[in-house]
Amino acid sequence: MFGLENDWVWLSFQGISRWMPLRFMRTSAHCPPRSRRSAGNANSAASLSPRTRDAGLLLTGVQIEYGGIWQSLRQSARPICEMLRILAHGDSSVALVCAMHPVVLNFWMATAQAPPPFDKAWEEQRRSIFRRVCEGAWWGTIASEPGVGGDISKTRATARRGPSDGTYLLTGQKNFGSGSGITSYMITVAVPEGETAPDMFVLDLREAEWDGSSGVTLTAPWDGHGMAATQSHAFSFEEFPVTRMAWPGQFPRLAGAAGGLGQCYFTAVIAGVAEVALETARQQVARRQDDLRAFERVEWSRAELEGWLIQQA
Repeated sequence: MFGLENDWVWLSFQGISRWMPLRFMRTSAHCPPRSRRSAGNANSAASLSPRTRDAGLLLTGVQIEYGGIWQSLRQSARPICEMLRILAHGDSSVALVCAMHPVVLNFWMATAQAPPPFDKAWEEQRRSIFRRVCEGAWWGTIASEPGVGGDISKTRATARRGPSDGTYLLTGQKNFGSGSGITSYMITVAVPEGETAPDMFVLDLREAEWDGSSGVTLTAPWDGHGMAATQSHAFSFEEFPVTRMAWPGQFPRLAGAAGGLGQCYFTAVIAGVAEVALETARQQVARRQDDLRAFERVEWSRAELEGWLIQQA
């Protein structure tokens, strides 16, 4: 069951029911870039995670057998879409950042097992990731790059082997890092040293400064019209430590197994925005309904019809 009343959202999802104050999430989402904060300060993540965790949002990215509330694509996709739609009523930017969390983690949720010799490493990575999520870690993505037209398979970023076994060092330009400063971990793609095809890597950004001292430099703060609070900043990485997916070289296969979940979640956010826009307009139109000109009447009828079609879809 879902509802919105007086800036509080009621979330009831597979055994977890809470009233969650949207004002807390709004305040947390509008945090300054980390480069403007003192070293090691993670106020944004610290202030956002406990409240959303209490409402069960973080657990949308963890399978039920690991302590989460995700069961399957068929059983869980619609309730999570409803959750995101309601959140978008209060703040579309917060809802979009929240949508990224289960989308990213679905790479590990959708594929329960890997074949030998990667089976043990894959299971260990899944357990480690799900445990960190249950402890309050936010996940996001920063895979896009300038000049590739949104096609992450054309990545120019590289990842050379690090000093210890299994570690890599990422170098390259990345943008659209939604949730920057809020997310604890992000995924990205890069071409591993000695290989030709890109693969997926995990970035631990919990203590990373954005001034270049840790290998991360904020190159372009996000100022997207109406979406500034998503903090989808652009960064330059120079020899930044990353962890490779434990089933290497299988990024296309894992992406295929994850399905079109991301499109469903993002559409849910848009639907929530459209609902609020229509309700706001409806209140304004009601005050001057008798004075509407012919063109305005036609356009309002079209808007009402399109809003109805969104609900049916």
